[in-house]
Amino acid sequence: MTHGVGFDASLGRAGGSPGLIADQIIIAAFLKQRAARSALVIARSGKAGPSCARLARIKRCAAATAPWPGFYERASFEPSFATRFARPPSRADAAARRAGALMQHRTAPRDALDTMLDWAAAEGWNPGLDDAAAFFAAEPDGFFVTLDDAGQPVAAISVVNHTPTFAFLGLYIVRPSDRGRGIGLALWRHALGHAGPRSIGLDGVEAQQDNYAASGFLRTGGTTRFAGTVPGAHAPDARPATESDVPALIAIEGAASGVAKPRYLGAWFAPGPPRVTLVVEAASKIVAMATVRRCREGAKIGPFWAEEAGVAARLFDHCATLFPGPVLIDVPEAATGLGALATARGLLPGFKTARMVRGPAPRPTGDTRFFAVTSLELG
Repeated sequence: MTHGVGFDASLGRAGGSPGLIADQIIIAAFLKQRAARSALVIARSGKAGPSCARLARIKRCAAATAPWPGFYERASFEPSFATRFARPPSRADAAARRAGALMQHRTAPRDALDTMLDWAAAEGWNPGLDDAAAFFAAEPDGFFVTLDDAGQPVAAISVVNHTPTFAFLGLYIVRPSDRGRGIGLALWRHALGHAGPRSIGLDGVEAQQDNYAASGFLRTGGTTRFAGTVPGAHAPDARPATESDVPALIAIEGAASGVAKPRYLGAWFAPGPPRVTLVVEAASKIVAMATVRRCREGAKIGPFWAEEAGVAARLFDHCATLFPGPVLIDVPEAATGLGALATARGLLPGFKTARMVRGPAPRPTGDTRFFAVTSLELG
């Protein structure tokens, strides 16, 4: 998850590396002109020869220099896209380049992830008590920090490669005393390179959508966090998940979210004192599942999935009995049934996030009416 408070203000002013992207817009226009000229020569002469070879070289150049797949096609043919990005470098962009040269960007070790989550808690994100273990299991090389001259972290971000085609960005925070200096933007650029050609998703507060859009992210949906105290009731058909259930749970979540995340969820579904995963079966088939974990405040439910309203209500009420304090659940826009259930149980909607993706967005293949995301940090 990326948050408005933790968001480095320099990224908003810089518009997501406008100097770099402006250069690429210019290259795009040049390549488009050269390609059109070569195509015209081929059409008039009716011969392939050097012009065809030149056109092929232009296309290879475009593919090799594009910051993400399809960039040049969009930059060349959509004026609004070029207008948005083709701006001169700003002061923040220059500051980010200086920060990138002066600061040390490092892959974060396991203990640094604890610091990142402490920062997230200070920003009000309320992470789970044992989130770090599952996050790190998802991809140990997917967490990054910027260090100052004393070797202390001043900024953090995660870009976790879940699959060969999809990565997720979160935990983007700059230490309050170091914001506005371009440090966050420099780390942002560094970490995005870790995803390679993959599409990248993130959950960011709605107020920052324009800033993320300036880096090529497009809104594909949204999530609302519901929170409140629920009396709860035990469901006799709910049982703790076993190790043999995990492959089916990963498949269910992957179908609902659009991305299978076996490393992440394999650790997430592992039982532990502050975390419980439950399933409900019917005719030897899982018809509902949920993980509940203790957080700095109360408990979060996620992921949550159910086939229909009746079993969703029973399992939701059972989840509310497991830990003291308020219950929190992050409900996507498409999960209309779960949103109605949370409202019926007296939970109140709180802050909202925008799901944004750079590149082709994953498409769910399963039922999403009663689905809640696993976490806003890793998706």
